Amino acid sequence: MSAWYDKVKSVRLLKKLSDTEAIYLLEYNLPFPFENRVSTVKGSMIFDRQSNLVRIITEYYPYEIPESFQGKPVINIIKSYWEVTDNKNGTIKIIHSGYMDPGGNIPVWLTNEGVTSTPFKTIRNLKKLLKA
Repeated sequence: MSAWYDKVKSVRLLKKLSDTEAIYLLEYNLPFPFENRVSTVKGSMIFDRQSNLVRIITEYYPYEIPESFQGKPVINIIKSYWEVTDNKNGTIKIIHSGYMDPGGNIPVWLTNEGVTSTPFKTIRNLKKLLKA
């Protein structure tokens, strides 16, 4: 995920709950002089064979933060939704939405930059990864 999701510096699996659910630690990269943020999220994946649809839902899940990440500001308002559909013509359709409150003293210009550029950079990076 950190290879393609813009602003995500690192991802760590904290606990596998099942083949379709897990708890992750995400570290978000912010530019200097702002501190990186971390969040613990529960990710759930659903595959609907009938419609060739994959849904991935992540949202904040309170969980112990590893010692090496303690002290960093914690994002506890975060949720995202991915829907990937096979169009059966060699293409896929991706729908992604999400929101988060990074908390702390983040200027409006930095928040707006993330809102306007992150989705496009993320999809572009994912496309490059899928073509590789």
